[in-house]
Amino acid sequence: MNWPIKKTLHIPINLGTIHNEVLDCYVSQNYILCASGIRALIEGLCKDKKVLTGLVKVKDKSGKYTQKRKKDLRGKINGLYEKGILTKTNTEFLHTLRFLGNEAIHELNKPSSRELLLAIEIVNSIITSVYEIPEKSKELKIVRKAKKKI
Repeated sequence: MNWPIKKTLHIPINLGTIHNEVLDCYVSQNYILCASGIRALIEGLCKDKKVLTGLVKVKDKSGKYTQKRKKDLRGKINGLYEKGILTKTNTEFLHTLRFLGNEAIHELNKPSSRELLLAIEIVNSIITSVYEIPEKSKELKIVRKAKKKI
């Protein structure tokens, strides 16, 4: 299969392991486990970036919405945005993937091959923006600085 997914060089080893297992599950058509693995990647990203909580909108007993700090994955994803690690758009994408994983885990709802391929592509793009681009930017600065010395 010709993957639209590139191997990353700067992703933490434990996330790389999960990423590889997600791909293996996809190829083996273990779609529920694949979706669960995508959710685990999101959890791993939060853990790696030391994001333990985030603000979420909750409805109180009177029906009024307030912001509350939560330790669940919804809160952690929002915490990635609060820390400036993710854009608002990428935060929304991760929430969509969270729902995909939750449906697979809690409802044993088997996602389609197309859903998972799109989810893998989204996760890969986020991994690239969080881990690869900052490293490439550092390298570019070093190369440009060395070029000026010549």
